[in-house]
Amino acid sequence: MLINQPDYTAIQRFAFSEGFGGFGASSKVAKMGTRHAEITEDTIFINEPGKPLVKIFPKRREYSELQLPKTGEFAVSPEELAKRTDTTFRFLGTEKIAEYTCVKIEVAYKDEKLKEMKFLFWAAPALKNLVIQSETSLGQRVKFLTLLENVSLGVNERLFRIPAGYKKVTEPDYFERLEKGIRKPL
Repeated sequence: MLINQPDYTAIQRFAFSEGFGGFGASSKVAKMGTRHAEITEDTIFINEPGKPLVKIFPKRREYSELQLPKTGEFAVSPEELAKRTDTTFRFLGTEKIAEYTCVKIEVAYKDEKLKEMKFLFWAAPALKNLVIQSETSLGQRVKFLTLLENVSLGVNERLFRIPAGYKKVTEPDYFERLEKGIRKPL
């Protein structure tokens, strides 16, 4: 159920809480195959395994590429967790999230050092088992929550392309220009 998440476009709302404070935000997100895109007010992020992270700045008509460090010690996405042999899965019944009846699944690592890390996923069978809500707990106080709204199983491939005519920049160049007071109009 978790291993084959469908392609989708949605509004993602997230909240992070440390027990004494937190923050949240929302953005448009899309998944097509192994590619993910996130569209915020100022930046579009395109992430594809094995390739640099692409950051597109539409207001400036620029983009940059950032080589992400390879990780693999532990997983957090439903697909990654479902592929591992060092996790356990527990069916916790069904719950209604928005208009969808969802299957609630708890995932935990078997490793004693990671026992405080727990994952809850709500998969909607009506949306090809798409996880529309998740909660990651790092102990009693630290929680990361996500909720997908306005979900569509259709995805526009253009979301994963750098628009024609955009100039490639490096992040240090951009920050260096800001420090010198050289700014392009936003």
